[in-house]
Amino acid sequence: MRRYKCPIIHNNIPRPKGHLPGIRGVRDLRRGTNNPIIHNNIPRPKGHPPGIRGVRDLRGELIIQQSILMYKGIIFDLDGTIIDTREDLALAINLMLQDYSFPTQATEKVASNVGNGARKLVERSLSGTEINIDEALQRYNKHYSEHLTDNTYCYNGVVETLKKLKSEGIRCAILTNKPEKPTLEILRQMNLAKYFDPIYGADSTPFLKPDPGALLLIMEQWKIPKGNLLMVGDNYTDIHVAKNAGIKSAFFTFGYGVKDHVEPDYTLDEFSQLLDI
Repeated sequence: MRRYKCPIIHNNIPRPKGHLPGIRGVRDLRRGTNNPIIHNNIPRPKGHPPGIRGVRDLRGELIIQQSILMYKGIIFDLDGTIIDTREDLALAINLMLQDYSFPTQATEKVASNVGNGARKLVERSLSGTEINIDEALQRYNKHYSEHLTDNTYCYNGVVETLKKLKSEGIRCAILTNKPEKPTLEILRQMNLAKYFDPIYGADSTPFLKPDPGALLLIMEQWKIPKGNLLMVGDNYTDIHVAKNAGIKSAFFTFGYGVKDHVEPDYTLDEFSQLLDI
């Protein structure tokens, strides 16, 4: 099937005969025609505002909605949001534990300790022991640097969505509690660094989420009003940092963080649903 690169227009024309119910007025300009675009029926996630959702054109490519364009800048968490790093984090932790002849831990156990930085991850993994945390952290960092992307992968829809956001001039940044060095190296290896500026890790600034200090630095750099910014992540630290900075937040349910009794502005089940808010 031949593929066309054509602009997509949205307007308020009536739903054509045979067009899927609930969504109307989306047409393309392919070969000068005014053909209707077929939409799928992705359910609207809990907490997601009403409106058009899960929209793709006949090529199966995502169509960005007008409403997301209110956000001129989006700040992303990394682990559990852009990429799934659980297997490699667990491997590094377990190699460190083996250095001390301790039993290894299940991947899900290690993943439940992620979100507050590498030091806190090591502390939680060695809870109840008398091991020097500074020494253990050095061991962990060494092991992790040797296995950064052995099993790490992007979540579905990440690259496609980032391309769409970039094409619309929406700025994107990374704000993670992961140290800067592995953050930059993983993004480089996975060819994702080009989508983000700035990229802030745990040691890029004096601040860790949910402290809003680093987020405020990004806001100052971008010169974008608070009402046009969105923080996206999979953990309560991401929701809290957004609230502390006075901006809206979106929570991804597919990550390995938790809300911890704090509610985001949007709750999304798929990465590509960012284009629908």
